[in-house]
Amino acid sequence: RVELGQGEFPADCPMQDCTVRVHFTLSTATTSGVRTDLAVKYDTRTDVALKGEPYAFRLGCGAAPEALETSIRLMIPKERARVVLDLTLGEKARRHGYGAKNCRADAPGAEYCAVDNALATVQWDV
Repeated sequence: RVELGQGEFPADCPMQDCTVRVHFTLSTATTSGVRTDLAVKYDTRTDVALKGEPYAFRLGCGAAPEALETSIRLMIPKERARVVLDLTLGEKARRHGYGAKNCRADAPGAEYCAVDNALATVQWDV
């Protein structure tokens, strides 16, 4: 957690099939390391298609990588969190990120992570 939210855990957490609205930045690194090694690749706030609005999607529909969706399900309203997917852990970790069977190819930020085996870390600041 980066910032506490408003509400009670788990009563105020979104459920499967709920529609959520989130802003997030996507950062990547080609080597494991500290936060300063990450480069911001995507931000919902500057996405022309979203017109400054948060990304709205139904949980469980593959509209975002599973690692991000799972973390959002554990958040309460107004909470800010950092989600890190360590791709150096191999195929098991990659199944929860972009390019996985359960993540749509048009998920926001996917173009920056599409089948890039050189990536070591994907981080979302939600």
